[in-house]
Amino acid sequence: MSGPRPTRCRLGSAVPLSGRGNRTRALWLLLWLALALLLACEALDAWLRQAPPVVWGIKLGPVLILLPGVFRDHLRAVVWVSFVSLLYFLLAVQRLFAEPASLRALLELVAVVTLFFSTMFYVRWRARELRARDVEESP
Repeated sequence: MSGPRPTRCRLGSAVPLSGRGNRTRALWLLLWLALALLLACEALDAWLRQAPPVVWGIKLGPVLILLPGVFRDHLRAVVWVSFVSLLYFLLAVQRLFAEPASLRALLELVAVVTLFFSTMFYVRWRARELRARDVEESP
């Protein structure tokens, strides 16, 4: 049985922003905007509460650890960011219920939801692009 050989997608290959489609380029920028907003909200919260450095590390560490992989366009790191964003979602909802009039809590919730959906769709559409590119390059 000889048929088309399944190709393996290089999900961790770094591609410049210009090498992406319009949808994935927009999601890439939205992902970074949401990440920046989430980190800013968490840093502002830690600063306003005068948290010790250990708390800063706990609040910002999970996302900061994954940033190099996201920057290199490793889809596995982007998937992990979506998982980690669910933890921030729980904290944001809790904070919003505790402080319903807080604009910071609302911004944090918007950032987390935007981050989750942008990572989810980015991984789906970027993986399709990479698979299509691999199929075109295969002999």
